[in-house]
Amino acid sequence: MASGTGARPATAQDASGTMTRMELEKWLLRHNFTQAPAGKTSHRQFVLGSCKVTVPGHGPKDLSKKHLGMILRLLESVGFDRATVRREWGDV
Repeated sequence: MASGTGARPATAQDASGTMTRMELEKWLLRHNFTQAPAGKTSHRQFVLGSCKVTVPGHGPKDLSKKHLGMILRLLESVGFDRATVRREWGDV
């Protein structure tokens, strides 16, 4: 139970069902992705084998459902289980 102290729920998503860029970055790092040098862009790139996930570095902090869906399909294509990832992201 979250109090008025700004504590976030245990899942990667907050009560409104959104996931922030920082939460996604932490999830990727926990699952053995490494941050690749991004060069002259504010986007952050995370790599695991042949899978490269680009996380936007500007704009809204919350990622859109469309962006999360694209990332989920990419993760699924390299062997991640869709249902497990959705559960970990707090989308039951």
